[in-house]
Amino acid sequence: FTKIKYSPGGNAALMANNIARFNVDQIFLGGPVGNKLSTLLDPKILTLTNPEETTDEVHLILEYKTNEVWKGKDMEVVTPRSNRFIISHDMTNSHLTVMEDFHIVTNIGKSLIKNNQNLNIQSQVIVISGAHLLEGLQEEDRIKRLYDIVHNLHSSARAMINYKKQINYEEENKRVEASLPIIHLEVASIGNLEFLHDFATKLIVEVDSIGLNEQELASFYYTLGGNELENDDFIAPSIPNSIKALTYIMDWAEKRFLDFDDDHVDDDDQKHRDDDEDEVKPIYRLLSRIHLHYLAYNIIVQRRQSKVVLETNTDHSVYQYIRNWDSSKARNGVAAASLVTSIKACGDYDSFTPSPESNLFISEIPYTLVEEELSPEELQNIKNSPIYSLNRGNYIFTVSPIPICKKVLQTVGLGDVSSSP
Repeated sequence: FTKIKYSPGGNAALMANNIARFNVDQIFLGGPVGNKLSTLLDPKILTLTNPEETTDEVHLILEYKTNEVWKGKDMEVVTPRSNRFIISHDMTNSHLTVMEDFHIVTNIGKSLIKNNQNLNIQSQVIVISGAHLLEGLQEEDRIKRLYDIVHNLHSSARAMINYKKQINYEEENKRVEASLPIIHLEVASIGNLEFLHDFATKLIVEVDSIGLNEQELASFYYTLGGNELENDDFIAPSIPNSIKALTYIMDWAEKRFLDFDDDHVDDDDQKHRDDDEDEVKPIYRLLSRIHLHYLAYNIIVQRRQSKVVLETNTDHSVYQYIRNWDSSKARNGVAAASLVTSIKACGDYDSFTPSPESNLFISEIPYTLVEEELSPEELQNIKNSPIYSLNRGNYIFTVSPIPICKKVLQTVGLGDVSSSP
């Protein structure tokens, strides 16, 4: 093989490398890192495993263009369209083997000795990625690991709150938003419908933010009960249809959040609580941000600021937590996401410049809102700038087109690149 290219992977390592480009001082990667991957990571990234003692997991990706020729012994095949084919052998991540160590390191008041270092990371943001790989496990095993994710998130958050109480930073039932890290879930494709439903319903109430593409948007929409949109509406989704699906998911999350207390725990949840020897009282989060990355545009939807930040029920056993976002930063977020996606696909990502022959340009998106759905002010904003915001009920949608290039060099990993800013 003469055209093999090594790149960092999977999702977590790729996102860590991309985040490092945005002047983030310290990044901690919780996945397995062997000798090869360690050479591909940004020097600012701290790792949990010792490369000398860790085997690199492998994702084999074959990308091909239209009319490329695959020559076999007795035949040759001409590709009818551009596509990619991915094979993964990822035993460590498919079992989330290092998850517990990761949460010890990011849990305030605890530390772990690794590679002769005393590791304790005070996290501002925790990104969960690769959890979709649990799909390959037996049903009982993957459900158990889902609950392990939930337990570890609750444990870390509860430890932070208790720490703040001990130093009299805030009273327990008052605002402590600054003390809890943002939790973002990066979604990936899941084929098993039962696991998809468990994945969505169990994790949505545990995170502040999620990132997904149009196919994953459709999957979440349907598994949560959406029925207004058809499958064809997500093949080349219009902005209005994307907004409908995003709104449905945000509304579902709010209803689930408001109903969630000790009287609304399903049988499976209760069983895993009963089996948990170190039960941690839950801290449920209201999903308040979704980033949709699609080939033609990015959308970030944010919930409008809420007066309620942290509430407890009467016996302080259940926390309900709401993240307040700075809506002004969403515009920068979608712009950065669109640009880095195009540069990754069409140019030299290392030098952060598009290739001269890529001919990047912004075309009129063929999926824009019809003028009747816009206020005069919104319509004028769209005419003045390709990046615009729409106020819809309790949500703010910020939209940016993605510059298009005539010569695409790579498509793998664009979603992770897009979510990183």
